[in-house]
Amino acid sequence: MLNQIKEALEAAFDIPVFYGTSAPATGKNITNYIVFWREKTHWNGSKKADPSCYYTVALVRENFIPEDEETKVFDVLRDISGLKEASNEDVSFDFLVQPETKLFLEVATYHFVAPRKRLPAPEVSE
Repeated sequence: MLNQIKEALEAAFDIPVFYGTSAPATGKNITNYIVFWREKTHWNGSKKADPSCYYTVALVRENFIPEDEETKVFDVLRDISGLKEASNEDVSFDFLVQPETKLFLEVATYHFVAPRKRLPAPEVSE
């Protein structure tokens, strides 16, 4: 799923896409980028059920995120089989100043969920 998310975002946006941290962007003073990560794994009911994995995507743009891009992340990631918007999760907007600069950045944060089939435990031979 991580590779599918990365590939879909890279194909749709003409900006760098990072997994886990934006440190590579801030170290190079890149001001327009996307960072995504696994947020949590959740079991509904019992631990014997298959879990759902939650993902977060943050779209970062210098000054502000263009209005036509606000829904583009949803549009792109909806095409990935099994991945959908997390229910009861709004897109949130945050603002920050890039370290060691005076550049103002806007960050839109999106939440997604995908069911995950667990692999059977490997058999152990004695």
